Amino acid sequence: MCGIAGIICLDKTRSIDENLMVSMSNSIKHRGPDGDGFLFSGNTDKGKIELIKTSGDSKRFVHTIPSERQAFFAHRRLSIIDLSDIAFQPMSDDSEKIWIIFNGEIYNHAEIRTELERWLCL
Repeated sequence: MCGIAGIICLDKTRSIDENLMVSMSNSIKHRGPDGDGFLFSGNTDKGKIELIKTSGDSKRFVHTIPSERQAFFAHRRLSIIDLSDIAFQPMSDDSEKIWIIFNGEIYNHAEIRTELERWLCL
């Protein structure tokens, strides 16, 4: 099963230590050895997405978005059904304004997809 870790810093005068972020992700590596993804919001001029290849076939995605508040989330991936890079997390909508880290599987995804597409007028 995948793993999730996170920190939200409410104090604008402090910053989240990058080493702590990586350490948190590494501590749950056994939950998802197939890769990890980071979402960092904080003091940055513009957003960026970076793919960093790590040891073996493991991949690391780092997403940075500008924000007044600092937050960090890590996702460890255990690839079972969708093995493609598109399933790496965190995920965003097309505008990259809405982000999600999700740990689980939607077993009836095929059944509800049509209904959701109708509801979203796609």
